[in-house]
Amino acid sequence: MSTKDISSLIFLALLPPESLGEEIKELKQEFSDKYNSKRALRLPAHITLVPPFRLTENRSDELFMILEDFCGRFSEMEVSLKDFGAFPPRVIFIEVGNPEVLRPFRDQLFTSLENFLPVEQLKTGRSFRPHITLATRDLSRRDFYLAWEEFKDRSFDALFSVEGLTLFKHNGKIWDNITEFKFQNRER
Repeated sequence: MSTKDISSLIFLALLPPESLGEEIKELKQEFSDKYNSKRALRLPAHITLVPPFRLTENRSDELFMILEDFCGRFSEMEVSLKDFGAFPPRVIFIEVGNPEVLRPFRDQLFTSLENFLPVEQLKTGRSFRPHITLATRDLSRRDFYLAWEEFKDRSFDALFSVEGLTLFKHNGKIWDNITEFKFQNRER
């Protein structure tokens, strides 16, 4: 097998500004401290647009050109975060308060990447509930219900501008933030 055939696991996400990311990290830390759910701390706060998929080295330049061109057609977006949501019995997250802003962008992104994404992901990936995960798979069922009781009526409000799309790559142990594709507002 040549080095060009080696594949990497990558995903695409939107990141809040650093100050808001730190505020969200404190919430993740609260889940870690109270409910022993540490997994979400492995990544910065983000809204996943394209879940992890494999990319071979020989296609990375092509992907980067497509993402650069794609993001160049958009201007920054205002994203609202509003309160908390859950995917019982393991995941608690911050809801995106204006998902209608992100859905068309994500749909167009999936269309642009259809030659890269696995068929299964193209079929199932169209359902989309944008969120920022606070606690995930390592949250026990028992602790999920205790935490959800605490968070379901708790409020959270934030508004921020997203200036680009971020590509993460798994290095075998953790996810590395590889690059950001800036929105350029060309021919929207």
